[in-house]
Amino acid sequence: MRYSFLKSVPKLFLILSIGSILLNIVFLGIDMGPDVLRKLNGPEYLENADDGEVEKLFVNASYEMFASRKLHMPWTRPTNFLEKVKALNLDEETRIFNFPRAYLALGLISYSADNDTVLLKKVIDQFDAYYVTQDGPSFNFTVVDQVPLGYAALELFKFTKKDKYKNMADHIFVKLKTMVATDYGFPLILYRSHQNDLLVDTLGMICPFLMEYGYYFGNDEALELARSQLDFFKEYGLDNDNHLPFHAISLAEKEALGPNNWGRGMGWYMLALKSVAKYSDSLAENRYKFKKEADLFLKSINLLKEGKVYTQFPGTSRDFDSSASTMLLYGENVLRPSTYSKKDILSMFKKYIKTDGILDKCSGDAFGVNKYSLDFGESELSQGMLLLLLNSASE
Repeated sequence: MRYSFLKSVPKLFLILSIGSILLNIVFLGIDMGPDVLRKLNGPEYLENADDGEVEKLFVNASYEMFASRKLHMPWTRPTNFLEKVKALNLDEETRIFNFPRAYLALGLISYSADNDTVLLKKVIDQFDAYYVTQDGPSFNFTVVDQVPLGYAALELFKFTKKDKYKNMADHIFVKLKTMVATDYGFPLILYRSHQNDLLVDTLGMICPFLMEYGYYFGNDEALELARSQLDFFKEYGLDNDNHLPFHAISLAEKEALGPNNWGRGMGWYMLALKSVAKYSDSLAENRYKFKKEADLFLKSINLLKEGKVYTQFPGTSRDFDSSASTMLLYGENVLRPSTYSKKDILSMFKKYIKTDGILDKCSGDAFGVNKYSLDFGESELSQGMLLLLLNSASE
């Protein structure tokens, strides 16, 4: 008995040793591997490439990104090993139906409709496979992050006149109306129904859709809901001196929360402001003065540029952020047509476009007011926004 136990000790020790080594390899691979690989294999960029070649590589990479189910957006900031393991397998809703993929779809549709009908056919087929049935969306619409998919469907309806895309846009508008809260003196849609704050993110996700839907179909209810959302933020969520948006508004106290120079927050505000100001008629403009507000906002953000682009926190950081830059420049090009030519845009961004055609340096998803990601990388959001920016440009 004693001899059998002693004989088994080396074998048990060997098993435990091998298991420990394997566990440490897995731990190091997940915990440190990505950072080590990034440092050892730093990306190469297209800074010295021909503009036409850069655009071609970028557009092709955008479609491949859309066709893939891989999530590119830096979505979380895991703080420990277990969180990093969970982040390896994000759920399907985050991967396919959230705002990064939605804005990539919108960018591809807008760009290809004006520039490449062969690509548009491929994008439509992929969009249909992911998102559309004859009666409406193929997914369960539950959060405002999915609203830009309705905007993409609306753009496809304009081009194809197929009822399934209108049905999808109609469905999302009807669902949005059920999410309206009226306890604050303004009809508002919150980022999440249980929250007590209005996040600036919400404006950029819903106002462009509501304005385009309302304008195209003559729906005053949609137009008024978009204006109300922005008007509330203009009243309580802007810095009085520079007209920059804070991250959120506490609904109970009607007080601004967070910084007023979060780059992507400024971008979300820009998407809402440019869409509402673009379609403001004289009656609405006399009441809301959104065009005047847009001029004040543009004046302030141009003072905060780092060179020709924007950082994660313009004015207080120097880390280029491709999401803030593409969103803000796109909005400016819509509000002030021909501000940036295609040559200007490619010159600014190709130093951040990798040789595989993917735009780099997008800050990761924020996970609350004053809680911002330290990670930068590829993102469907900035890829889609650069397509929209390119399509807004003069030659």
